[in-house]
Amino acid sequence: MSVSYYHLRCKNTLFAVNPKVKLNCGDLKFIFSNLKKSPLKGRKNLKEFEFLMKRYVFREYWHGGVLRNVFKNKYIGKNPRAYREMLILLKLKEKGINVPEPLFAGKSEGLFYNQFISTEKVENARDLSEVELNEEIVKIVFENTEKLFDTGLYHPDMNIKNILLKGNEVYFIDFDKAFFFSERLSEEKRHKIYKRLFRSFHKMGKLQFFLDYKFKDMPHYIEKAFKDYLKVSYIRSFLWIFNKK
Repeated sequence: MSVSYYHLRCKNTLFAVNPKVKLNCGDLKFIFSNLKKSPLKGRKNLKEFEFLMKRYVFREYWHGGVLRNVFKNKYIGKNPRAYREMLILLKLKEKGINVPEPLFAGKSEGLFYNQFISTEKVENARDLSEVELNEEIVKIVFENTEKLFDTGLYHPDMNIKNILLKGNEVYFIDFDKAFFFSERLSEEKRHKIYKRLFRSFHKMGKLQFFLDYKFKDMPHYIEKAFKDYLKVSYIRSFLWIFNKK
């Protein structure tokens, strides 16, 4: 079964809307007039709103790195990242992965455009940077991450702030740079992403937990990714300290 969205044009903005919801321009005008600052933190401050008795998060796209200071929130191209992320969320929902339900994505018209996406807020959840790790938590996180990779999704910029825990359930958010392969991810690709993930554990002060972790019943490439990351972790620690100065 293929998944898609429908388009809705309101003034100078083209929206991609979740087919499960029927929106009109009046609904969107109401939403945009009721955006409020969110206590959650993203690359830029996120916003929230309530609609149809649900709470949603509104995220505008901003460039990272050097481009952030040049282009800021302006993009160019015919395949907006917001639309791509919308499709990824719809596909992952269809495949049974815990991700927030998207409501809409949108882009302004013109050569240089702004873009944004809105998804249902995962209430009463904490990201992994806020959680005290234990063997049970790590086990369910890795098990769910493996299920995510089984869908063929490749996420080159995965980090622990985009993995949420709600009780014993794991949710994944923010798929801005992700894309699908036609088959399940290979061990090599998984190893690469896990190595990046351990970098995130390190940066958030969580790497110490894994020094005594046994990786029991885990795929071998997860432990290998940890050991490979350890080889460069001291260099990264020095660079992070240097950058803070």
